[in-house]
Amino acid sequence: MEEDVKTNPEVEEVETELESEKEEVWEPQASFDIKTGAKEIFSFLMEYSYTTPSGLVGLAISIGAGIWLITHIGSMGRNDLAFFLIIFSLYTVVNPVMLWFKAKKQAASSGYFSKPLHYELSEKGIMIRADKKQTRLKWPAVVKVKEYGNLIVVYMSKVNAFIWSKEQMGDSDEVKRIISSHVDCKRLKFKR
Repeated sequence: MEEDVKTNPEVEEVETELESEKEEVWEPQASFDIKTGAKEIFSFLMEYSYTTPSGLVGLAISIGAGIWLITHIGSMGRNDLAFFLIIFSLYTVVNPVMLWFKAKKQAASSGYFSKPLHYELSEKGIMIRADKKQTRLKWPAVVKVKEYGNLIVVYMSKVNAFIWSKEQMGDSDEVKRIISSHVDCKRLKFKR
């Protein structure tokens, strides 16, 4: 996000003592604290991996290999059995395990995930606060907002996003309503 913050005019990084701010006031319509951990990152990675075209094709191939394995197990040689077992395992066992370890590593190694971030949604955008730093993200900077299971993901680019757990934010319907009133409906993918 660092590069986007510096190059995107809709994102303003402000480093001030919060008590002595004399800048433009953003009246919050909703506020919540989110601590993104391995569980939330894993949920996001699983949803993302298995809803993309390549993820769906990989899953279909794995399931097809599993069906072939079950229906032809008696007539297969050892090499064929090993081959179909490996193909079956790729997207049903191996990929989820790899994603879990990736999520744990990312949560442990990134300072971004070490403390809860405070979010405030207002008419002007999203204010993100951590310690004495704050970042203002104006609504036009939001590229896409998507709901994945128990998560709401706010994208600032194709590779940078905030992952919000609905359990931690409280009233997720109110948050979705506020976002819907400021972000073009073509960039929203909320569950009904």
